[in-house]
Amino acid sequence: MGGGTGAILGSVEVHEAGPTIRLRLRGEVDITMNRRLADVAEEIGATSKPVELHVGEVTFMDSAVLAIVARLAYRLPTPLRIVDPPGFVLFLLEVSQLVEVVEIVETEHAVEVHDEPGPTSREPGSPAPRSAVRPT
Repeated sequence: MGGGTGAILGSVEVHEAGPTIRLRLRGEVDITMNRRLADVAEEIGATSKPVELHVGEVTFMDSAVLAIVARLAYRLPTPLRIVDPPGFVLFLLEVSQLVEVVEIVETEHAVEVHDEPGPTSREPGSPAPRSAVRPT
């Protein structure tokens, strides 16, 4: 976990929006959230509904959370839709090759959550800036 001043503790919310399940992550999502996130992913993974993972407000994500996202993505009957991922989340999805099994959706509400200057969207296949990734 970042632990610096201004760090926002992570949170996870689940909402059913018609035929879709929306899972929203916010703040610093790391290993301290594994129990809650794993329980939610287990429950969602048992459904046949499409799932959207909203990560536009994530400020940090570690490999433990990425592993849970991967497990969920491989269990769903339809591609997991990852909505508004910041650059560092895109980078993690690319290096883990999860970008091959998920659908990336960028909306007009997308915001950069890190202090690095740069565009809010990228061409498919272009790498995320390495400076946006925080070591765990």
